[in-house]
Amino acid sequence: MRRKRTPWPRWAKSLRNLTAALLLLAAAWEALDMPLPAGAEFRRLERQSLAPPSEIAAVIPTGEPFSPRIWLGFGEGWAIAGTPYRLSRTLSDSRIYPLSGGLELICLGRGVVRHDKTGQPLAHAVYATLQPPADSMRAVLTLRNADGDFTAEGVREGGLFLFRLRPEGRAAMHGFWFSPDGYSYELTFYNGDGMMLESAAAGFFTG
Repeated sequence: MRRKRTPWPRWAKSLRNLTAALLLLAAAWEALDMPLPAGAEFRRLERQSLAPPSEIAAVIPTGEPFSPRIWLGFGEGWAIAGTPYRLSRTLSDSRIYPLSGGLELICLGRGVVRHDKTGQPLAHAVYATLQPPADSMRAVLTLRNADGDFTAEGVREGGLFLFRLRPEGRAAMHGFWFSPDGYSYELTFYNGDGMMLESAAAGFFTG
């Protein structure tokens, strides 16, 4: 005689149904190329770049609706900037930067939009220095490229300074704003009393 099977308890049925629903959702997510939440998508970009998990240094608003933030992380001797795209992971991108261990500047490779006093949206290039002197309270960047000489005060973001620059007027943001061989720069750091702590200069632009 066939033994009557013991029915599953209610909690086990609920768990089974939830597991099946999650598996179907994951399959649909992958099939439709739907993006992950931004933090998870940034970690996916790291794995795709063959980079180990980084320490998140800053999350920078871009002012763009479909890629609203640049995630910046760093590890031992390297940094990574990633921009998850809300609508498709294929449009998400990342860039890895080797670090020498001293003072240096990196360009995040993607502009951000900021509004002027009249509300006009203007594109800015974003630069970061990840290892400023420990006591620095103020940082000044002087950058030189084919559009001219530009100076910006740094904004402290945790353990780094961010700088946002753009050409005057309505000039376009040419590629040399984002490529290290298109500009030269000088970085200067000051403590709370206005005393200079350290200065560094680098770059390839000469004309």
